[in-house]
Amino acid sequence: MGSMGRSLGTEQEAKGERISLLREEMQRANIRACIIPTTDPHVGEYTPEHWKTRQWISGFTGSAGTLVVTGDKAGLWTDSRYFLQADDQLQGTGIELFKTGLPDTPTPEEWIKNELAAGDTVGLEGAVYAASDAVVENARFRRSRRGTDQYRPHGCSMASAGTDCGCRN
Repeated sequence: MGSMGRSLGTEQEAKGERISLLREEMQRANIRACIIPTTDPHVGEYTPEHWKTRQWISGFTGSAGTLVVTGDKAGLWTDSRYFLQADDQLQGTGIELFKTGLPDTPTPEEWIKNELAAGDTVGLEGAVYAASDAVVENARFRRSRRGTDQYRPHGCSMASAGTDCGCRN
C-alpha cells in the first residue's frame, strides 16, 4: 500500500496529511502548483460528493472556492458568503484565505505567477476544468512576465512549457 494508504487521525490532522500527500505526488510529477476548483465534469451548480476534491483536501465545505497548492504554500479563494466559514475551517491547515472581491486580493492566477518561475508546471484535473477556461488561462500565463504554462490543448493535466508530458492523449 503506497502513501495514500496511510491512516489519518483527527480531521485536523487529516487535512494537513492530505496536503502533504498531494505535495509528494506533485513533486514526483514535477508539478510546482496544483489548481483544485469546485466543480465536476459537467460544470454543474451542485457538485456530487465524488468530485469534491477541494473540500476533501482543505476541509472547506462552502459551495464556492478554488484551492491552489504549491510545494510550500497553499491558498483558498472564496467569496464574501464564505469568509467567516472559510476562516474557521482553514484554522491550523496552513492554507491562506484569499477573499475574492476585495481590492488587494490577487486572483489565483496572479498568485501563481508570483509564486512560480518561468517554465514551472501547473497541474489541474482536466476532467473538471472547462477546456475553454484552460485555454484562456494558458494565454494569460503565456503573456505574464514569468511565462508559466498551465495547459496542453490535448487535455493532459500535467503540462509544462515546451515539453512533452509523455502521455499519448
